[in-house]
Parts: sequence; structure tokens; C-alpha cells
Amino acid sequence: ITGGGLVENTERVIEDGQKIRIDWDSWEWLPIFELIMSEGNVPIDDMRRSFNLGLGLVFVVDPKHVDSLSSHLNNLQEGYSIIGEVY
Repeated sequence: ITGGGLVENTERVIEDGQKIRIDWDSWEWLPIFELIMSEGNVPIDDMRRSFNLGLGLVFVVDPKHVDSLSSHLNNLQEGYSIIGEVY
């Protein structure tokens, strides 16, 4: 996810009038992000926009397909987190 970060890029794929609510505490951040934030005195908004706090791919999925996608990712042994919702 580049060029606008997690918030701006996910908003580009939803319909007009919809919004995305991200739960920033729904996944474990790698320690490097805490280090960058503290040692570099980088504000959290910059961390979210520049680094996506470690997320590289986001699926925006209709709720009726979440279980199917979850099963597929589990079969592939791919870790994932449900990070928010479209409303």
C-alpha cells in the first residue's frame, strides 16, 4: 500500500457515501515501528500514512464472504487480521 497510505487508498475502493473505520489496535505492530516512532519522534499519523504500521495488503470484503476468505487464507497458512469495517 503506497501513495497515500492505508486510509487514503482504502477509501478509493469504496462507494461514494461509504466510510472505512480502521481499528489501529487490531493487529500487532512489529517492534521496529515502535522504535521509529520513539527514536525518530515520528507522530502516529505519519506512521500510519508512511508505514501502514506493517500492513502490506488489504482486502475489502463483503461481510457475507469473510468466512470464505478466512478459510482460504487459513488453508494457505497466511496470517491475517480483520482491521476494520466499511459503513
